[in-house]
Order: sequence, then C-alpha cells, then structure tokens
Amino acid sequence: MIAHGDGAMRGPRSGPELRMGRHQIPPSQVIENPLRRAVLHHLSRVGGHAPTIETCRALGIVHRGSLTWSADILVRAGMIRRHRIGAGSRRSIILTITPRGRAAIAGGDVLPQALELSA
Repeated sequence: MIAHGDGAMRGPRSGPELRMGRHQIPPSQVIENPLRRAVLHHLSRVGGHAPTIETCRALGIVHRGSLTWSADILVRAGMIRRHRIGAGSRRSIILTITPRGRAAIAGGDVLPQALELSA
C-alpha cells in the first residue's frame, strides 16, 4: 500500500505505462533501449541468469549504476528478476531472465502477466 498526499492508502499503480522516476515507458518500448536489450540478450546467452558484476564486465559497463537503472526498468516490466544472495561484503545480485523477457527478445509478443506466472 502506498500513502498518497490526501492521506489515503492505495495499492500500487497499474496500467499500460511503467513509471521509473519521472519517465514513463510503455511496455512495448522497454527493449528499444540498447542497454536493456543487451542485458536481455546476455542473460539468454549465459543460461538465463548471471551476477551483476559479470553482466557489467561482459557488456563493458563501467558504472554499475547504469546497469541498476536498466535492471529496475526490466524488473518492473516483468522481463527479469533480481535475487540477492550472500551477506555482508560477500553480497551479490543475480539477474534472471523471465519467460516474458525471452519472448520480448525473440520478437514475439510479450506474454501477459498471468501467462508468465503459469509458465
């Protein structure tokens, strides 16, 4: 639940557009960004999942913030999942492509959310 300015508690927004900061990205345009598309292709080539550090290295990304920003958008679109493993200084974040992400890079229609969960 999210507290709004009028004091009401409501569930997260749903609708055709994804919100990330002030930018609104329609789901059909999520993979038009070259970095987000490269992340999906990399994950599909390496067996579906990879640590963020390995992904940065493979794609030539110097600042992990760029990957984090793109991964946030892909997570909200349901195209990847993010898993945190380890503790303390041995923490790592693993990115995993979803069936919806695979469908998007295969050029097929993006799967509806309900079909992704049952796949």
